[in-house]
Amino acid sequence: MVIPWILLVAAAVAGAQAWLYKRLALKRLDYTRFFSTRKAAYGQTIELVETITNMKWLPLPWVRIESLLPAGLDFEQQENLKISSGSIYQNHRSLFQLSWYTKIKRRHRLTCARRGFYRLETATLTSGDLFGIVSQSKSIPLESELIVLPEILDIRELQLPSHSWQGDFVVRRWIVRDPFVISGVREYRSGDPLNWINWKATARTGQIQVYQQDFTADRRLLIMLNIEESENMWRAVTDPERIERGISIAATLAKYAMDHGLETGFVCNGPAADQRGEPVWIMPAAGSAHLDFILEQMAKLVIERACDTNTLLARLVEERVTGQDMVWITAFVSERMLACKQQLEQMGNAVEIMKLEPVSAEGGEADAAADRQLA
Repeated sequence: MVIPWILLVAAAVAGAQAWLYKRLALKRLDYTRFFSTRKAAYGQTIELVETITNMKWLPLPWVRIESLLPAGLDFEQQENLKISSGSIYQNHRSLFQLSWYTKIKRRHRLTCARRGFYRLETATLTSGDLFGIVSQSKSIPLESELIVLPEILDIRELQLPSHSWQGDFVVRRWIVRDPFVISGVREYRSGDPLNWINWKATARTGQIQVYQQDFTADRRLLIMLNIEESENMWRAVTDPERIERGISIAATLAKYAMDHGLETGFVCNGPAADQRGEPVWIMPAAGSAHLDFILEQMAKLVIERACDTNTLLARLVEERVTGQDMVWITAFVSERMLACKQQLEQMGNAVEIMKLEPVSAEGGEADAAADRQLA
């Protein structure tokens, strides 16, 4: 007779605690998740910080938190964190055990393995009783963003137009001496004009000294990236790694040019993630804030077509863009593109074309660098 009573009491206790957890498990349970930084460089290691707080007297034997993120962030292995990763998205599952009035904070280290615009939008919290009889779930809105900038390549690995780029600096066709900007004095070198001589410095040092003139940009650089793989492409890109290579090349050129004082712009017939349907259109300007803006827009680029290349180039012609050096990064060159190139050159621009080679099935470049094709 004792065993039935024990079973009855156990069933009553299990039912009571199940009823209690069904009503209170998710009450006064708070959860936050955010990236440790808003912007990161390609390959940089950052943290994803999550905090869960049980603000009630009832302990929670288990709390499961699930969320979905785009692939491209490589998380380090960690206890109580399970990741199911696919080619496009990855599912994150964290498991907690909370006592009463307890706050737990976890830091997950991750590597930014792919450029992109990552958003934490929602997470699903699930909790229940000790025996797994009941469980309750709710969705928690999250507001955290991460911008992973494109990979910056070694400028020496790129086969750049020889008369536009040279060694470690932009050639003097783009950067010319400004006689009104004096940065100091230096020793006289053969070929320096006599009117550059600083006579006071010469008398002081006993050697001929000339004014050191700074440089100023007389032209501007406009980088155009073509998202399309072929002239007849509709919307989907079949070789995204090829376009990713183009984005890295564009980012490298933009940073290199602006680091050397050249006003730079960027246009692309693909949209930014937060402005779907609109091509990216950034005209040349100078300054570190402008460079940051260009790189952020490149990070947000979605590899899909917002408009065709001919429409983008026709806009340059219609707006009478002139006095600029242009570098077109493209997987193909069509007759209509060549016609636009000729028109832009007649308007006083200099246009160079960098051809993107296909990426092999093994993931490597068919060619180590983008070949230059002069049309």
